[in-house]
Amino acid sequence: MNRIAVARELVKLAKELVSWRSVQGDPYWMTVKYPAQCHKCHKPINKGEKAFYYPKTRSMYGETCGHGQEAEEDFRSHSEMDIF
Repeated sequence: MNRIAVARELVKLAKELVSWRSVQGDPYWMTVKYPAQCHKCHKPINKGEKAFYYPKTRSMYGETCGHGQEAEEDFRSHSEMDIF
């Protein structure tokens, strides 16, 4: 096998391992445009900070308090279970 074929196989394998479906309404990281507060601890999230946003419930989890990372991990683990 030449290098190009090996690289193609690696890319294909990586896509199978990492891929997950994204649908409308899935939460995502965003930069806050207006002051908000963390849904879990009610700590203020200032304009310009990052937050993990759930559009269906309109709730935000702050990056500075650590709840954004927890919410992302929770969402990813649940979405991975849906795939398999």
